[in-house]
Amino acid sequence: MIALVTDSTACLTPEDARRLNAHVVPHTYTDGSHIYAENYSGENGGFRQLLEEKDCSTVQCSISSFQAAFEGLLQRGYDVLCLVISSRLSGAYSSAKAAALSLCSHRRYTGRIQVVDSHTTAGALRFLLGKARSLAAQGLSLEKLARACEEAREKAGLAFSVDTMERLRKSGRLGIVRQSVNTILNRKPILVLQNGAISCHEMARGKANQAAALTEIISSKAKAVTLHYFENSQHLQPLVAAIRLRFSNIPMTFRELGPVLGIHIGTSAVAVSWEEE
Repeated sequence: MIALVTDSTACLTPEDARRLNAHVVPHTYTDGSHIYAENYSGENGGFRQLLEEKDCSTVQCSISSFQAAFEGLLQRGYDVLCLVISSRLSGAYSSAKAAALSLCSHRRYTGRIQVVDSHTTAGALRFLLGKARSLAAQGLSLEKLARACEEAREKAGLAFSVDTMERLRKSGRLGIVRQSVNTILNRKPILVLQNGAISCHEMARGKANQAAALTEIISSKAKAVTLHYFENSQHLQPLVAAIRLRFSNIPMTFRELGPVLGIHIGTSAVAVSWEEE
Protein backbone atom coordinates (compact mmCIF):
# COMPACT_ATOMS: atom_id res chain seq x y z
CA MET A 1 0.00 0.00 0.00
CA ILE A 2 1.18 3.51 -0.83
CA ALA A 3 0.18 6.63 1.08
CA LEU A 4 0.68 10.14 -0.27
CA VAL A 5 2.15 13.03 1.68
CA THR A 6 1.99 16.64 0.55
CA ASP A 7 2.11 20.13 2.00
CA SER A 8 -0.71 22.56 2.71
CA THR A 9 -0.17 24.69 -0.41
CA ALA A 10 -1.78 21.87 -2.44
CA CYS A 11 -5.11 23.43 -1.38
CA LEU A 12 -6.72 20.12 -0.52
CA THR A 13 -10.08 19.96 1.19
CA PRO A 14 -10.64 17.25 3.84
CA GLU A 15 -12.62 15.34 1.22
CA ASP A 16 -9.71 15.59 -1.25
CA ALA A 17 -7.32 14.23 1.39
CA ARG A 18 -9.58 11.29 2.18
CA ARG A 19 -10.15 10.44 -1.47
CA LEU A 20 -6.43 10.55 -2.26
CA ASN A 21 -5.34 8.93 1.01
CA ALA A 22 -3.05 11.93 1.40
CA HIS A 23 -1.53 13.27 4.60
CA VAL A 24 -1.09 17.06 4.59
CA VAL A 25 1.91 18.57 6.38
CA PRO A 26 1.08 22.20 7.23
CA HIS A 27 3.20 25.23 6.56
CA THR A 28 3.07 27.82 9.32
CA TYR A 29 3.00 31.59 9.26
CA THR A 30 3.35 34.35 11.82
CA ASP A 31 2.22 37.93 12.35
CA GLY A 32 5.12 38.51 14.73
CA SER A 33 3.05 37.74 17.82
CA HIS A 34 1.37 34.44 17.01
CA ILE A 35 2.20 31.39 14.91
CA TYR A 36 -0.57 29.84 12.83
CA ALA A 37 -0.69 26.50 11.03
CA GLU A 38 -2.15 26.55 7.53
CA ASN A 39 -5.23 24.34 7.36
CA TYR A 40 -7.22 22.68 4.57
CA SER A 41 -8.54 24.83 1.73
CA GLY A 42 -11.45 26.95 2.95
CA GLU A 43 -10.70 26.27 6.62
CA ASN A 44 -8.25 29.05 7.46
CA GLY A 45 -10.68 31.57 8.91
CA GLY A 46 -10.47 35.26 8.10
CA PHE A 47 -6.77 35.26 7.27
CA ARG A 48 -7.13 37.87 4.52
CA GLN A 49 -7.80 40.63 7.01
CA LEU A 50 -4.83 39.50 9.10
CA LEU A 51 -2.53 39.55 6.06
CA GLU A 52 -3.72 43.00 5.03
CA GLU A 53 -3.37 44.49 8.51
CA LYS A 54 -0.09 42.93 9.64
CA ASP A 55 3.31 42.16 8.19
CA CYS A 56 3.12 38.37 8.11
CA SER A 57 5.83 35.91 7.11
CA THR A 58 5.88 32.19 6.44
CA VAL A 59 7.77 29.31 7.99
CA GLN A 60 8.44 26.29 5.79
CA CYS A 61 7.40 22.80 6.83
CA SER A 62 9.98 21.47 9.26
CA ILE A 63 12.05 18.30 8.94
CA SER A 64 10.45 17.00 12.14
CA SER A 65 6.91 17.49 10.81
CA PHE A 66 7.68 15.46 7.69
CA GLN A 67 9.50 12.85 9.77
CA ALA A 68 6.49 12.45 12.06
CA ALA A 69 4.15 12.09 9.07
CA PHE A 70 6.40 9.57 7.33
CA GLU A 71 7.06 7.47 10.41
CA GLY A 72 3.40 7.29 11.37
CA LEU A 73 2.47 5.96 7.93
CA LEU A 74 5.43 3.56 7.77
CA GLN A 75 4.48 2.06 11.12
CA ARG A 76 0.99 1.44 9.75
CA GLY A 77 2.45 -0.57 6.88
CA TYR A 78 2.39 2.04 4.13
CA ASP A 79 5.15 2.97 1.75
CA VAL A 80 5.25 6.74 1.25
CA LEU A 81 5.31 8.96 -1.82
CA CYS A 82 5.78 12.63 -0.90
CA LEU A 83 4.90 15.31 -3.46
CA VAL A 84 5.53 18.90 -2.37
CA ILE A 85 5.57 22.49 -3.60
CA SER A 86 8.32 23.43 -6.04
CA SER A 87 11.76 23.56 -4.46
CA ARG A 88 12.27 26.93 -6.20
CA LEU A 89 9.40 28.39 -4.20
CA SER A 90 9.89 26.80 -0.78
CA GLY A 91 12.30 24.79 1.35
CA ALA A 92 9.64 22.14 1.99
CA TYR A 93 11.29 19.78 -0.52
CA SER A 94 14.61 20.01 1.31
CA SER A 95 12.89 19.33 4.63
CA ALA A 96 11.07 16.31 3.22
CA LYS A 97 14.25 14.90 1.66
CA ALA A 98 16.16 15.32 4.92
CA ALA A 99 13.38 13.58 6.85
CA ALA A 100 13.31 10.71 4.35
CA LEU A 101 17.09 10.25 4.45
CA SER A 102 17.04 10.16 8.24
CA LEU A 103 14.35 7.50 8.39
CA CYS A 104 15.72 5.43 5.52
CA SER A 105 19.02 5.12 7.35
CA HIS A 106 17.15 2.60 9.49
CA ARG A 107 17.17 -0.80 7.78
CA ARG A 108 13.44 -1.45 8.20
CA TYR A 109 12.54 1.76 6.32
CA THR A 110 15.10 1.54 3.50
CA GLY A 111 13.50 2.10 0.11
CA ARG A 112 10.07 2.86 1.54
CA ILE A 113 9.98 6.64 1.02
CA GLN A 114 10.26 8.61 -2.21
CA VAL A 115 10.18 12.43 -2.31
CA VAL A 116 9.34 14.22 -5.56
CA ASP A 117 9.68 17.93 -6.32
CA SER A 118 6.36 18.77 -8.01
CA HIS A 119 7.76 21.89 -9.74
CA THR A 120 4.40 23.51 -8.95
CA THR A 121 1.84 24.15 -6.21
CA ALA A 122 -1.89 24.75 -5.57
CA GLY A 123 -4.25 23.02 -7.99
CA ALA A 124 -1.50 21.73 -10.26
CA LEU A 125 -0.03 19.93 -7.26
CA ARG A 126 -3.49 18.55 -6.45
CA PHE A 127 -3.80 17.24 -10.02
CA LEU A 128 -0.40 15.58 -9.68
CA LEU A 129 -1.51 13.92 -6.46
CA GLY A 130 -4.58 12.61 -8.25
CA LYS A 131 -2.39 11.18 -11.00
CA ALA A 132 -0.18 9.53 -8.38
CA ARG A 133 -3.17 7.91 -6.70
CA SER A 134 -4.45 6.62 -10.04
CA LEU A 135 -1.07 5.13 -10.94
CA ALA A 136 -0.65 3.60 -7.48
CA ALA A 137 -3.98 1.82 -7.97
CA GLN A 138 -2.47 0.18 -11.06
CA GLY A 139 0.12 -1.51 -8.87
CA LEU A 140 3.25 0.48 -9.73
CA SER A 141 6.15 0.06 -7.36
CA LEU A 142 7.06 3.05 -5.24
CA GLU A 143 10.19 3.80 -7.28
CA LYS A 144 8.35 3.55 -10.61
CA LEU A 145 5.53 5.68 -9.23
CA ALA A 146 8.00 8.43 -8.28
CA ARG A 147 9.52 8.40 -11.78
CA ALA A 148 6.07 8.48 -13.37
CA CYS A 149 5.16 11.52 -11.28
CA GLU A 150 8.29 13.32 -12.43
CA GLU A 151 7.17 12.73 -16.02
CA ALA A 152 3.59 13.80 -15.24
CA ARG A 153 4.77 17.20 -13.95
CA GLU A 154 4.78 18.45 -17.54
CA LYS A 155 1.04 17.83 -17.84
CA ALA A 156 -0.03 19.97 -14.88
CA GLY A 157 0.06 23.74 -15.32
CA LEU A 158 -0.50 26.83 -13.18
CA ALA A 159 -0.92 30.49 -14.11
CA PHE A 160 -1.97 33.46 -12.01
CA SER A 161 -2.31 37.21 -12.03
CA VAL A 162 -1.99 39.88 -9.36
CA ASP A 163 -3.06 43.49 -8.98
CA THR A 164 0.25 44.44 -7.39
CA MET A 165 3.76 42.97 -7.45
CA GLU A 166 4.58 44.22 -3.96
CA ARG A 167 4.13 40.88 -2.20
CA LEU A 168 6.05 38.93 -4.83
CA ARG A 169 8.97 41.33 -4.72
CA LYS A 170 9.08 41.21 -0.94
CA SER A 171 8.89 37.41 -0.87
CA GLY A 172 11.86 36.90 -3.17
CA ARG A 173 9.90 34.33 -5.22
CA LEU A 174 10.04 36.29 -8.46
CA GLY A 175 12.51 33.92 -10.12
CA ILE A 176 13.37 35.32 -13.52
CA VAL A 177 10.56 37.90 -13.50
CA ARG A 178 12.04 41.31 -14.28
CA GLN A 179 12.07 43.60 -11.29
CA SER A 180 10.77 46.34 -13.61
CA VAL A 181 7.44 44.60 -14.12
CA ASN A 182 4.80 46.80 -12.54
CA THR A 183 1.05 47.20 -12.34
CA ILE A 184 0.53 50.88 -13.15
CA LEU A 185 -2.35 52.03 -15.35
CA ASN A 186 -4.43 48.95 -14.53
CA ARG A 187 -1.88 46.66 -16.19
CA LYS A 188 -1.89 43.22 -14.63
CA PRO A 189 1.02 40.78 -15.04
CA ILE A 190 0.11 37.27 -16.20
CA LEU A 191 2.51 34.93 -14.41
CA VAL A 192 3.20 31.25 -14.96
CA LEU A 193 5.18 28.53 -13.25
CA GLN A 194 7.83 27.18 -15.60
CA ASN A 195 10.28 24.53 -14.43
CA GLY A 196 9.23 25.30 -10.90
CA ALA A 197 9.89 29.06 -11.02
CA ILE A 198 7.69 32.10 -11.62
CA SER A 199 8.03 33.93 -14.93
CA CYS A 200 6.07 36.74 -16.54
CA HIS A 201 4.12 35.62 -19.61
CA GLU A 202 2.57 38.95 -20.62
CA MET A 203 0.76 42.02 -19.36
CA ALA A 204 -3.01 42.49 -19.49
CA ARG A 205 -5.09 45.62 -19.05
CA GLY A 206 -8.23 45.35 -16.93
CA LYS A 207 -10.19 42.39 -15.57
CA ALA A 208 -11.62 41.23 -18.91
CA ASN A 209 -8.21 41.07 -20.60
CA GLN A 210 -6.74 39.48 -17.49
CA ALA A 211 -9.32 36.68 -17.67
CA ALA A 212 -8.81 36.23 -21.40
CA ALA A 213 -5.03 36.05 -21.04
CA LEU A 214 -5.20 33.48 -18.24
CA THR A 215 -7.62 31.39 -20.29
CA GLU A 216 -5.35 31.44 -23.35
CA ILE A 217 -2.48 30.01 -21.31
CA ILE A 218 -4.47 26.89 -20.47
CA SER A 219 -3.36 23.97 -22.62
CA SER A 220 -5.71 23.06 -25.46
CA LYS A 221 -5.29 19.47 -24.23
CA ALA A 222 -6.61 20.30 -20.75
CA LYS A 223 -9.13 17.79 -19.39
CA ALA A 224 -9.89 19.59 -16.11
CA VAL A 225 -9.29 23.01 -14.57
CA THR A 226 -9.31 24.46 -11.08
CA LEU A 227 -9.90 28.13 -10.37
CA HIS A 228 -8.30 29.70 -7.31
CA TYR A 229 -9.30 32.71 -5.29
CA PHE A 230 -8.91 34.37 -1.90
CA GLU A 231 -12.15 34.39 0.14
CA ASN A 232 -14.41 35.93 -2.50
CA SER A 233 -15.03 33.63 -5.48
CA GLN A 234 -17.15 36.31 -7.19
CA HIS A 235 -13.91 37.88 -8.39
CA LEU A 236 -13.54 34.85 -10.67
CA GLN A 237 -16.68 35.46 -12.74
CA PRO A 238 -14.85 36.99 -15.76
CA LEU A 239 -12.42 34.04 -15.69
CA VAL A 240 -15.23 31.49 -15.41
CA ALA A 241 -16.98 33.05 -18.40
CA ALA A 242 -13.80 33.11 -20.49
CA ILE A 243 -13.01 29.46 -19.74
CA ARG A 244 -16.58 28.36 -20.52
CA LEU A 245 -16.36 30.17 -23.84
CA ARG A 246 -13.18 28.31 -24.82
CA PHE A 247 -13.84 24.95 -23.11
CA SER A 248 -17.60 24.42 -23.08
CA ASN A 249 -17.72 21.11 -21.20
CA ILE A 250 -14.48 20.96 -19.23
CA PRO A 251 -14.85 19.95 -15.55
CA MET A 252 -14.21 22.99 -13.37
CA THR A 253 -13.55 23.06 -9.63
CA PHE A 254 -12.91 25.92 -7.22
CA ARG A 255 -10.40 26.01 -4.40
CA GLU A 256 -9.59 28.85 -2.03
CA LEU A 257 -5.89 29.61 -1.78
CA GLY A 258 -4.45 29.68 1.71
CA PRO A 259 -2.53 32.23 3.77
CA VAL A 260 0.93 30.95 2.87
CA LEU A 261 0.50 31.62 -0.84
CA GLY A 262 -1.38 34.81 0.06
CA ILE A 263 1.64 36.13 1.93
CA HIS A 264 3.85 35.57 -1.11
CA ILE A 265 1.59 36.64 -4.00
CA GLY A 266 -0.96 38.90 -2.32
CA THR A 267 -4.64 38.31 -1.69
CA SER A 268 -5.72 40.11 -4.87
CA ALA A 269 -4.47 37.21 -6.98
CA VAL A 270 -6.59 34.95 -9.15
CA ALA A 271 -5.21 31.72 -10.57
CA VAL A 272 -6.03 28.78 -12.77
CA SER A 273 -4.50 25.32 -12.86
CA TRP A 274 -5.10 22.54 -15.34
CA GLU A 275 -4.32 18.92 -16.12
CA GLU A 276 -3.67 17.68 -19.64
CA GLU A 277 -4.87 14.44 -21.15
